[in-house]
Amino acid sequence: MVTSSTPTTPDSPASSSTPAPDGIDAPRAARQYRELLAAAGFQDVRVEAHLGVFTDAAMLPVLLGLAAGALSAGAVGAGDHDAWVADQRRRAETGRLFLAIPLILAAARKA
Repeated sequence: MVTSSTPTTPDSPASSSTPAPDGIDAPRAARQYRELLAAAGFQDVRVEAHLGVFTDAAMLPVLLGLAAGALSAGAVGAGDHDAWVADQRRRAETGRLFLAIPLILAAARKA
């Protein structure tokens, strides 16, 4: 648990009050796990990185949600969005969908 004495940064979860258009409120928060845990008094802090690879069509809604966020944020235009979404739908239908998500796991011991 992070106490109120822990400083926040623009990317720390405690500093965000409005959701980001892509649904990821603090995309760099995992980079702070080690420091936040140490600052909160935890010891033996360990951080591991894993890569989740998903090829099942069940993950298509995740990709479509990210695309919708990029469109609403103005990061891509409607034409590029629609073409990319159509391509992802084709990939899902033909068993060629690919999504890789980095997963960060932190563990520590409370002193």
